[in-house]
Amino acid sequence: MEPTRTSDDGRLTVYTGRGTAPGHACGPLRSNSPELDPDSSLGVILVAGRAVPEDVGRILAAAGTITFGGAVLSHISLLSREFGKPSVSMADSLEMGLIKGPGGVLALTMDQNGGTDVLSEGDIVLLDGSRGKVLVPGAGVPAFREALRELFPRLVRFGAEQDEAGFEERLEPLLKNFGEPLLEFLMEATVLYRVIPAGGPTGRLMSLLERNDRTEAVQRLRRDLALRVQERIRILFRNAEGELAAITEPDDLKRRVDHVQDGAMQCHRQMEDLGVAPAGLEEALMEYRAKVDAIRDGLRFALTRDVKEMLALPDEALRHRIGGLFQLLRRTRNMDLDRELTGPLQACLSKHLAEERARAGAHLIIPLDAEDGIRDRSLVGGKAAGLFQVRSILPAGCRIPWGFVVTTSAYKLHLLGENGERVREAAQSGGDESSISRRAKAAILGTSIPREVADALKAAIAGHESTRLAVRSSGTLEDGPAGSLAGQYDTYLGVQGRKELDRRIRMAWASLWNHRAIRMLTAQGHALTSAVQAVLVQEVIETRCAGVLFSRDPSGKPDTILINAAWGLGEGISQGEVEGDLYWVRRSTGELIGSDTGRVENMIVLDPDRTGTVEGEVPDGRKGLPCLDFAELKRLAELACCLENATGRGQDVEFGFTEQGDLMVFQVRRVMQYRPK
Repeated sequence: MEPTRTSDDGRLTVYTGRGTAPGHACGPLRSNSPELDPDSSLGVILVAGRAVPEDVGRILAAAGTITFGGAVLSHISLLSREFGKPSVSMADSLEMGLIKGPGGVLALTMDQNGGTDVLSEGDIVLLDGSRGKVLVPGAGVPAFREALRELFPRLVRFGAEQDEAGFEERLEPLLKNFGEPLLEFLMEATVLYRVIPAGGPTGRLMSLLERNDRTEAVQRLRRDLALRVQERIRILFRNAEGELAAITEPDDLKRRVDHVQDGAMQCHRQMEDLGVAPAGLEEALMEYRAKVDAIRDGLRFALTRDVKEMLALPDEALRHRIGGLFQLLRRTRNMDLDRELTGPLQACLSKHLAEERARAGAHLIIPLDAEDGIRDRSLVGGKAAGLFQVRSILPAGCRIPWGFVVTTSAYKLHLLGENGERVREAAQSGGDESSISRRAKAAILGTSIPREVADALKAAIAGHESTRLAVRSSGTLEDGPAGSLAGQYDTYLGVQGRKELDRRIRMAWASLWNHRAIRMLTAQGHALTSAVQAVLVQEVIETRCAGVLFSRDPSGKPDTILINAAWGLGEGISQGEVEGDLYWVRRSTGELIGSDTGRVENMIVLDPDRTGTVEGEVPDGRKGLPCLDFAELKRLAELACCLENATGRGQDVEFGFTEQGDLMVFQVRRVMQYRPK
């Protein structure tokens, strides 16, 4: 990367990278860090190697981003484009790099006139994401950069009509010291990078800059900047005309027209601030609008044809295209089609929506103690079906926690319409797992739970509003004959309150589209749309100890039960966070054959303040001791035999003991046998 304008007198030096999100920004450099509060990122140029979801707040607050580890499809670039923040990647830069500065602070190095200079946090830069440029005022003059660090916040306050006298007082001595390079920065930052508002504030600044024999220099800079704005106008319409040819959807046309009109208006304001007439702008806009009208007429004709073809389809075909009906109706509204076309389309959609809602509404939520014993896997999913199957045959002193199932009908209702169409399109897009996952999850999480489901949830948790809940996936392909899909979907412990419950249910639905689950389904030969998600909601039992048992030792000993347990919650075992104790118990007698215990000093417990778990220390009185005694091992052996006798196959059981000695069953599924390739 070669600097395209280099000087040692404080003028702007331009470094070229790759524009990854368009737009312009000016502000102080600030290195990205998990410790950086989003409020402290307001208006800064965020410098980052990469971005993670936790960085969203900082990216939203920042004026723009510079990244050294990303390219056009990096996470930070995607987020920047999504949030309208300009971003430049310097990943391939030879002239600018990211280093540890004094005190471990991230800094930017610049090759400057054969030597290396360092930009520190707080230095002011201009960012052009459209062209992939980082403009550094005073790149080789530390004193100039220091002056800008002081002046920039005063300039921002001046633009907000605050402390104008203080800005004027400091401006004059700095202009005497740094002259035209400072003029150049102030005018470029103000007019092209819009550090202060157009109109009055910019006009007042121009008046200040023209004082004290600076009129000629300011006029020359005005002309230079006006030429650059004219070039922006030319590029804007050149690109706009090229994009028109590829537009096939009314939504796309509207977005492009809005973008061009906004850009033209911005250029017009810039020319006004410079006191120069925008030559040819109005004529270019008129010519562009004429081309847009021609394209709109073509889209209107094609859309009218699509509506007529859709309405001619038989009812059974339309029932499977409700999402397509939604999209078509939205497109007709964007194009203002005649009511005689949109009316029948709306009536058709309303009819099929009513039928689907009636079909789904019978079983949105099923309590785990429901007397009718519904346990159809296609309705409650594999995890819940396992509990329904065994609830009536559990030994004395053993129970399943209170709870209910948000059925697959609720999931389907949530996806009724455009949400479902977006998920279907994501599944059929042919993209990679991450892309499919991102698009499908966005569709599921982007809207609230349907009103019918929300009302059913309100009734289901009546009397349990303060109970801390576990929200677990229960997919239709989960814990079934083809495989367990263990750990592919998400579980949330300690959920409390209606609002949080609604949110976590949607997140459990969305976890059906985790990229790891997509990979697993594809490997097993399933169509991605073949899986449907129910959600199991239960009271969280804060167990004294908990774990997992296999009614048949998976190493091939048919008369041996294998038990893995630990103090605290069983998630420590199932998620692999703690090793726990191991016990081998003879099935026929409940006799302990062998054990490996007492090595674990930590345990998993509920987070007292929020949804989730934390790691705690095993109490002193229990450290070094087995978490299960002989009587409890015998009860677990009895449970294992009971379940295996009832189901006719080996069982994998998640269990826990309360402080009062109750044996809780959280999950039951068949033991999956190893199948060689």
